[in-house]
Amino acid sequence: MTPDNARAATFVFLQYSPSSIGEEVAQIPFFHFLREDRPVTEIVAVAPERSGRTLESLGLVDRVVTYPVRGGWTEMREVVRRLRALPCERVWLHRRKSLRAALLARVSTTAPIEGFAHGITGWFQRVSIPFDTTGTYIGENYVRLLGRSVADFAAAFPRERRGYAVIVPGGRTAIKRYPLERYLEIARALTDRLPVRFLLGPDQESERAKIADAGGFELRVAPEMPGVRDLLRGANLVIANDCGPAHFAHIYDVPRISLFDRSVDASHWFWPGRNGLILESATPGTIGRISSTDVLRRAGELLDR
Repeated sequence: MTPDNARAATFVFLQYSPSSIGEEVAQIPFFHFLREDRPVTEIVAVAPERSGRTLESLGLVDRVVTYPVRGGWTEMREVVRRLRALPCERVWLHRRKSLRAALLARVSTTAPIEGFAHGITGWFQRVSIPFDTTGTYIGENYVRLLGRSVADFAAAFPRERRGYAVIVPGGRTAIKRYPLERYLEIARALTDRLPVRFLLGPDQESERAKIADAGGFELRVAPEMPGVRDLLRGANLVIANDCGPAHFAHIYDVPRISLFDRSVDASHWFWPGRNGLILESATPGTIGRISSTDVLRRAGELLDR
């Protein structure tokens, strides 16, 4: 039974992103404006297993209810019980291709559901809009549910330039990664203008050793998400592969150069904003052939603005 004085809740069914930090970071503008629109509402992330950790660590949701992506009725009934105990007034369905998520949303509350049109999942929604997978930055799709844009979000945060550059040489797959030796060459050249910091993930031990051997650069290895966000927001310049942390530079419109292999749909994972520049390989699988001279030339353009 729900107490009479219980705080109203809003459910957001998240995408399944067990290993994609970028997918979660791209949803930050949505949650920022959701909180702005509903300052006293409890924001509940209904998350497929191993998803939602980034948003939770950044304090963007008040509660996380996790459900199995493959589970029987017993497990799902417990999730429904937990959700029905909350006084939900609105649902946003970010997980666009999951009939399980759509059914779970519908049986857990009678509140109106808004989300993305995708097959029969759209039948459960009061409002459905298309999710553009080509030609539109992924984060624009989510924030468009609230009638806003990533540009609105970036404009809400004053520029924080703390006098350093950040290089992010990570990437979930090898084909996305620009050679570390080239990054070190770029970093050495940039130190004539400002100090360079490298941001590494926990599984980049060999890169950590090579950067330490090169000397002269500060290393940040696997900081907590608030630290990653603050490091990238404060940079005068970010140079990064297509990787999760780079999306902080996108949504805050930090001056940045994004290196993409042609095998990736850059329009979906890169937001140009006012301060974003992109360099793509000529053909798939050749990101290492992007000239470091071109990267440095573009870096100079951004620093001189």
